Amino acid sequence: MALDLRNLVKAVNDTNKILTGPVTEYLIQHGDDALNEAVADKMRELLATQPRYRGGSFSASASGMCERRQVLHFRGALEGVTDARLANIYNDGKWRHLRWQAMLLMAGVLADVEEPLDWPRMRSRGTMDGLGVVPDDHPKKHWRGKEFGFELKGVSGFLYPKWSKELHEPHRRQVHKYMLMSGLPLFVIVYEDKSTQQWTEWVVEPDPQLLEETREELERLNAAVDNRRLPEMLEGCKLQRGKVWQDCPLSGASGPCVSARTWPKRSTPGFEDSQVPELRRKK
Repeated sequence: MALDLRNLVKAVNDTNKILTGPVTEYLIQHGDDALNEAVADKMRELLATQPRYRGGSFSASASGMCERRQVLHFRGALEGVTDARLANIYNDGKWRHLRWQAMLLMAGVLADVEEPLDWPRMRSRGTMDGLGVVPDDHPKKHWRGKEFGFELKGVSGFLYPKWSKELHEPHRRQVHKYMLMSGLPLFVIVYEDKSTQQWTEWVVEPDPQLLEETREELERLNAAVDNRRLPEMLEGCKLQRGKVWQDCPLSGASGPCVSARTWPKRSTPGFEDSQVPELRRKK
Protein backbone atom coordinates (compact mmCIF):
# COMPACT_ATOMS: atom_id res chain seq x y z
CA MET A 1 0.00 0.00 0.00
CA ALA A 2 2.87 2.37 0.73
CA LEU A 3 4.02 2.15 -2.88
CA ASP A 4 0.49 2.92 -4.12
CA LEU A 5 0.28 5.97 -1.85
CA ARG A 6 3.62 7.25 -3.14
CA ASN A 7 2.41 6.84 -6.72
CA LEU A 8 -0.85 8.57 -5.89
CA VAL A 9 0.88 11.56 -4.29
CA LYS A 10 3.24 11.82 -7.27
CA ALA A 11 0.37 11.62 -9.77
CA VAL A 12 -1.81 14.16 -7.96
CA ASN A 13 1.07 16.62 -7.69
CA ASP A 14 2.00 16.44 -11.38
CA THR A 15 0.83 19.81 -12.69
CA ASN A 16 1.48 18.83 -16.32
CA LYS A 17 -1.23 16.15 -16.31
CA ILE A 18 -5.04 16.20 -16.26
CA LEU A 19 -6.08 12.52 -16.12
CA THR A 20 -3.25 10.76 -14.34
CA GLY A 21 -4.09 11.84 -10.79
CA PRO A 22 -7.82 10.99 -10.89
CA VAL A 23 -7.18 7.72 -12.76
CA THR A 24 -4.52 6.61 -10.27
CA GLU A 25 -6.83 7.43 -7.37
CA TYR A 26 -9.75 5.63 -8.99
CA LEU A 27 -7.74 2.47 -9.70
CA ILE A 28 -6.39 2.31 -6.16
CA GLN A 29 -9.77 2.86 -4.49
CA HIS A 30 -12.34 1.54 -7.00
CA GLY A 31 -10.46 -0.44 -9.65
CA ASP A 32 -12.57 -3.57 -9.14
CA ASP A 33 -15.95 -1.85 -8.71
CA ALA A 34 -18.91 -2.76 -10.91
CA LEU A 35 -19.92 -0.18 -13.51
CA ASN A 36 -22.82 2.02 -12.58
CA GLU A 37 -25.97 1.74 -14.68
CA ALA A 38 -25.32 4.77 -16.87
CA VAL A 39 -21.77 3.70 -17.78
CA ALA A 40 -22.83 0.09 -18.34
CA ASP A 41 -25.58 1.30 -20.70
CA LYS A 42 -23.04 3.41 -22.60
CA MET A 43 -20.68 0.45 -22.99
CA ARG A 44 -23.52 -1.75 -24.27
CA GLU A 45 -24.44 0.95 -26.76
CA LEU A 46 -20.87 1.16 -28.06
CA LEU A 47 -20.54 -2.61 -28.33
CA ALA A 48 -23.71 -2.74 -30.47
CA THR A 49 -22.67 0.13 -32.78
CA GLN A 50 -21.34 -0.74 -36.22
CA PRO A 51 -18.05 0.98 -37.20
CA ARG A 52 -18.63 4.02 -39.39
CA TYR A 53 -17.92 3.87 -43.12
CA ARG A 54 -14.66 5.76 -43.61
CA GLY A 55 -14.86 6.38 -47.34
CA GLY A 56 -16.28 9.60 -48.72
CA SER A 57 -14.54 11.79 -46.15
CA PHE A 58 -11.08 12.57 -44.85
CA SER A 59 -10.44 10.99 -41.48
CA ALA A 60 -8.82 13.03 -38.71
CA SER A 61 -6.80 9.97 -37.67
CA ALA A 62 -5.02 10.00 -41.06
CA SER A 63 -3.66 13.53 -40.66
CA GLY A 64 -0.07 13.80 -41.88
CA MET A 65 -0.17 10.49 -43.76
CA CYS A 66 0.66 10.15 -47.44
CA GLU A 67 -1.89 12.33 -49.29
CA ARG A 68 -2.32 9.79 -52.09
CA ARG A 69 -3.28 7.19 -49.47
CA GLN A 70 -5.77 9.60 -47.90
CA VAL A 71 -7.43 10.36 -51.25
CA LEU A 72 -7.59 6.65 -52.15
CA HIS A 73 -9.27 5.92 -48.82
CA PHE A 74 -11.67 8.77 -49.57
CA ARG A 75 -12.60 6.94 -52.78
CA GLY A 76 -13.23 3.70 -50.86
CA ALA A 77 -9.98 1.83 -51.47
CA LEU A 78 -9.94 -1.54 -49.73
CA GLU A 79 -6.99 -2.56 -47.58
CA GLY A 80 -5.17 -5.83 -47.95
CA VAL A 81 -6.39 -9.15 -46.56
CA THR A 82 -6.62 -9.15 -42.77
CA ASP A 83 -5.29 -12.34 -41.17
CA ALA A 84 -6.46 -13.71 -37.82
CA ARG A 85 -3.57 -12.15 -35.91
CA LEU A 86 -4.20 -8.67 -37.32
CA ALA A 87 -7.93 -9.01 -36.64
CA ASN A 88 -7.07 -9.89 -33.04
CA ILE A 89 -4.85 -6.80 -32.78
CA TYR A 90 -7.79 -4.65 -33.90
CA ASN A 91 -9.99 -6.35 -31.29
CA ASP A 92 -7.39 -5.67 -28.62
CA GLY A 93 -7.50 -1.98 -29.53
CA LYS A 94 -11.30 -1.89 -29.41
CA TRP A 95 -11.50 -3.47 -25.96
CA ARG A 96 -8.62 -1.34 -24.66
CA HIS A 97 -10.58 1.76 -25.63
CA LEU A 98 -13.75 0.48 -23.98
CA ARG A 99 -11.86 -0.29 -20.77
CA TRP A 100 -10.35 3.19 -20.58
CA GLN A 101 -13.56 4.93 -21.59
CA ALA A 102 -15.54 3.08 -18.90
CA MET A 103 -12.87 3.85 -16.30
CA LEU A 104 -12.70 7.55 -17.17
CA LEU A 105 -16.49 7.88 -17.09
CA MET A 106 -16.63 6.12 -13.73
CA ALA A 107 -13.85 8.36 -12.39
CA GLY A 108 -15.77 11.44 -13.58
CA VAL A 109 -12.85 12.56 -15.74
CA LEU A 110 -14.74 12.44 -19.05
CA ALA A 111 -18.19 13.85 -19.72
CA ASP A 112 -18.74 11.68 -22.81
CA VAL A 113 -16.96 9.21 -25.11
CA GLU A 114 -16.89 8.52 -28.85
CA GLU A 115 -17.54 12.18 -29.59
CA PRO A 116 -18.20 12.67 -33.35
CA LEU A 117 -16.83 15.59 -35.34
CA ASP A 118 -18.08 16.64 -38.76
CA TRP A 119 -16.64 19.40 -40.97
CA PRO A 120 -18.52 19.24 -44.29
CA ARG A 121 -16.72 22.24 -45.82
CA MET A 122 -13.49 20.26 -45.63
CA ARG A 123 -15.14 16.86 -46.27
CA SER A 124 -13.65 15.80 -42.95
CA ARG A 125 -14.94 13.55 -40.19
CA GLY A 126 -13.54 12.12 -37.01
CA THR A 127 -14.45 10.58 -33.70
CA MET A 128 -12.65 11.60 -30.52
CA ASP A 129 -12.21 8.91 -27.90
CA GLY A 130 -13.62 11.25 -25.28
CA LEU A 131 -14.46 14.77 -24.12
CA GLY A 132 -13.88 16.26 -20.69
CA VAL A 133 -13.46 19.48 -18.71
CA VAL A 134 -10.40 20.45 -16.68
CA PRO A 135 -11.34 20.72 -12.95
CA ASP A 136 -11.63 24.21 -11.48
CA ASP A 137 -8.96 23.39 -8.89
CA HIS A 138 -6.29 22.26 -11.37
CA PRO A 139 -2.84 23.70 -10.47
CA LYS A 140 -2.53 25.31 -13.93
CA LYS A 141 -4.97 28.18 -13.71
CA HIS A 142 -5.07 28.80 -17.48
CA TRP A 143 -6.35 25.22 -17.99
CA ARG A 144 -9.17 25.44 -15.46
CA GLY A 145 -12.67 24.99 -16.86
CA LYS A 146 -11.43 24.32 -20.40
CA GLU A 147 -12.83 21.48 -22.48
CA PHE A 148 -10.33 18.90 -23.69
CA GLY A 149 -10.41 16.02 -26.12
CA PHE A 150 -9.09 12.57 -25.25
CA GLU A 151 -7.19 10.09 -27.42
CA LEU A 152 -5.91 6.66 -26.32
CA LYS A 153 -3.11 4.74 -28.02
CA GLY A 154 -2.10 1.17 -27.19
CA VAL A 155 1.66 0.94 -27.72
CA SER A 156 4.01 -2.02 -28.06
CA GLY A 157 6.58 -2.59 -25.36
CA PHE A 158 9.25 -1.80 -27.96
CA LEU A 159 7.93 1.69 -28.73
CA TYR A 160 6.59 2.67 -25.31
CA PRO A 161 9.95 3.72 -23.78
CA LYS A 162 10.45 6.16 -26.67
CA TRP A 163 6.92 7.55 -26.87
CA SER A 164 6.66 7.93 -23.11
CA LYS A 165 9.51 10.43 -23.37
CA GLU A 166 8.64 12.08 -26.69
CA LEU A 167 5.17 12.50 -28.20
CA HIS A 168 4.91 10.73 -31.57
CA GLU A 169 4.58 13.42 -34.24
CA PRO A 170 1.73 11.77 -36.26
CA HIS A 171 -0.35 11.71 -33.08
CA ARG A 172 0.34 15.39 -32.46
CA ARG A 173 -0.88 16.08 -36.00
CA GLN A 174 -3.98 13.94 -35.49
CA VAL A 175 -5.12 15.86 -32.41
CA HIS A 176 -4.37 19.17 -34.12
CA LYS A 177 -6.86 18.18 -36.80
CA TYR A 178 -9.36 17.45 -34.03
CA MET A 179 -8.60 20.89 -32.56
CA LEU A 180 -9.09 22.51 -35.96
CA MET A 181 -12.43 20.74 -36.43
CA SER A 182 -13.73 21.29 -32.90
CA GLY A 183 -12.09 24.49 -31.64
CA LEU A 184 -10.97 22.64 -28.49
CA PRO A 185 -8.11 24.40 -26.65
CA LEU A 186 -6.54 21.25 -25.15
CA PHE A 187 -6.09 17.58 -25.98
CA VAL A 188 -4.95 14.67 -23.84
CA ILE A 189 -3.15 11.70 -25.39
CA VAL A 190 -2.58 8.58 -23.27
CA TYR A 191 -0.08 5.92 -24.31
CA GLU A 192 -0.59 2.54 -22.65
CA ASP A 193 2.11 -0.12 -22.83
CA LYS A 194 0.29 -3.23 -24.10
CA SER A 195 2.60 -5.57 -22.20
CA THR A 196 2.62 -3.88 -18.76
CA GLN A 197 -0.45 -1.55 -18.70
CA GLN A 198 1.82 1.30 -17.63
CA TRP A 199 0.67 4.57 -19.14
CA THR A 200 1.96 8.04 -19.98
CA GLU A 201 -0.19 11.13 -20.42
CA TRP A 202 0.58 14.02 -22.76
CA VAL A 203 -1.37 17.28 -22.67
CA VAL A 204 -1.23 19.07 -26.05
CA GLU A 205 -1.88 22.77 -26.48
CA PRO A 206 -2.49 24.18 -29.98
CA ASP A 207 0.52 25.04 -32.10
CA PRO A 208 -0.54 27.79 -34.57
CA GLN A 209 1.93 26.62 -37.21
CA LEU A 210 0.76 23.02 -37.01
CA LEU A 211 -2.88 24.13 -37.18
CA GLU A 212 -2.10 26.05 -40.36
CA GLU A 213 -0.21 23.09 -41.86
CA THR A 214 -3.20 20.88 -41.08
CA ARG A 215 -5.58 23.33 -42.75
CA GLU A 216 -3.34 23.52 -45.83
CA GLU A 217 -3.22 19.71 -46.04
CA LEU A 218 -7.02 19.56 -46.01
CA GLU A 219 -7.17 22.21 -48.74
CA ARG A 220 -4.85 20.12 -50.94
CA LEU A 221 -6.86 16.95 -50.33
CA ASN A 222 -10.11 18.70 -51.19
CA ALA A 223 -8.57 20.22 -54.30
CA ALA A 224 -7.59 16.71 -55.40
CA VAL A 225 -11.23 15.62 -55.08
CA ASP A 226 -12.59 18.74 -56.78
CA ASN A 227 -10.21 18.26 -59.70
CA ARG A 228 -10.51 14.43 -59.78
CA ARG A 229 -6.72 14.20 -59.53
CA LEU A 230 -4.76 11.65 -57.49
CA PRO A 231 -1.67 12.97 -55.68
CA GLU A 232 1.62 11.56 -56.97
CA MET A 233 3.10 8.45 -55.41
CA LEU A 234 5.94 9.04 -52.99
CA GLU A 235 9.38 8.52 -54.52
CA GLY A 236 10.13 5.44 -52.42
CA CYS A 237 6.77 3.94 -53.32
CA LYS A 238 7.43 4.40 -57.04
CA LEU A 239 10.42 2.10 -56.48
CA GLN A 240 8.31 -0.14 -54.23
CA ARG A 241 10.72 0.11 -51.35
CA GLY A 242 11.07 1.78 -47.97
CA LYS A 243 9.15 1.62 -44.69
CA VAL A 244 6.20 3.74 -45.89
CA TRP A 245 5.66 1.36 -48.82
CA GLN A 246 6.06 -1.75 -46.64
CA ASP A 247 3.65 -0.49 -43.98
CA CYS A 248 0.99 0.86 -46.33
CA PRO A 249 -2.18 -1.28 -46.49
CA LEU A 250 -2.76 -0.09 -50.09
CA SER A 251 0.66 -1.10 -51.46
CA GLY A 252 1.66 -4.26 -53.30
CA ALA A 253 2.16 -4.83 -57.01
CA SER A 254 -1.61 -5.14 -57.56
CA GLY A 255 -2.70 -2.94 -54.68
CA PRO A 256 -5.00 0.09 -55.14
CA CYS A 257 -2.12 2.58 -54.95
CA VAL A 258 -0.41 1.05 -57.99
CA SER A 259 -3.49 0.03 -59.96
CA ALA A 260 -5.29 3.40 -59.62
CA ARG A 261 -3.43 5.28 -62.32
CA THR A 262 -6.29 7.69 -62.92
CA TRP A 263 -9.19 8.87 -60.77
CA PRO A 264 -10.74 5.56 -59.59
CA LYS A 265 -14.43 4.90 -59.92
CA ARG A 266 -16.18 3.19 -57.02
CA SER A 267 -16.69 0.11 -59.17
CA THR A 268 -12.94 -0.21 -59.80
CA PRO A 269 -11.51 -3.53 -58.52
CA GLY A 270 -9.97 -2.97 -55.10
CA PHE A 271 -12.48 -0.26 -54.18
CA GLU A 272 -15.60 -0.59 -52.10
CA ASP A 273 -18.81 -0.16 -54.07
CA SER A 274 -20.59 1.81 -51.38
CA GLN A 275 -23.87 3.66 -51.57
CA VAL A 276 -22.67 6.13 -48.91
CA PRO A 277 -22.32 9.49 -50.67
CA GLU A 278 -19.18 11.55 -50.57
CA LEU A 279 -19.31 14.61 -48.40
CA ARG A 280 -19.85 17.70 -50.52
CA ARG A 281 -18.05 20.86 -49.63
CA LYS A 282 -20.23 23.45 -47.95
CA LYS A 283 -19.30 27.09 -47.74
